[in-house]
Amino acid sequence: MDPTWLLVLLPLAVTFGWLAARRARPQPRQPSAPKGISETYFRSINFLANDQHDKALDVLAKALEDHDESLEIQLALGTLFRRRGEIEKATQIHQSLISRPGLRPEQKSQVLFELANDYFKAGLLDRSENLLLELGAGDGLREPALRLLIQIYESEREWESAIAAASRLDSLTAEACSPVVAQYHCE
Repeated sequence: MDPTWLLVLLPLAVTFGWLAARRARPQPRQPSAPKGISETYFRSINFLANDQHDKALDVLAKALEDHDESLEIQLALGTLFRRRGEIEKATQIHQSLISRPGLRPEQKSQVLFELANDYFKAGLLDRSENLLLELGAGDGLREPALRLLIQIYESEREWESAIAAASRLDSLTAEACSPVVAQYHCE
């Protein structure tokens, strides 16, 4: 065969191979978010970056009216409401999340912990305590739950319960709780 033909066929074969590989390779997909969510998300981030927390809350609340399926956004919104002092709104958001079907166990634990925080801020210490005790021992929230539980026991002056919770926290963390436990014994 004449080498001239090979020089003509080689670029043609490379081109066909490149086209075949491009067609066979799946195109990367963009994550599908509900229309308008990404714009709303960026607007709220912009407001937060500019220390305009009220506007960011308003934008996120409006987005949740339209798209209420995002658990993370609702948790963040509830936390922002709680920090702003609107405990009733935060509690309402977290209670609606608890009643949502199909929550994974770790999601349910996170919502229970946030709801316990709402109750604690509202002064409903018994409800907060019950929710924190409902959180299982294997949850990733065990340490923050124990810290909040200790605060509740301190407020209620239940020193024996505070000692027990501090001992459990001491076994979980490298942080020494011995001085705190000693103070509880003095009370």
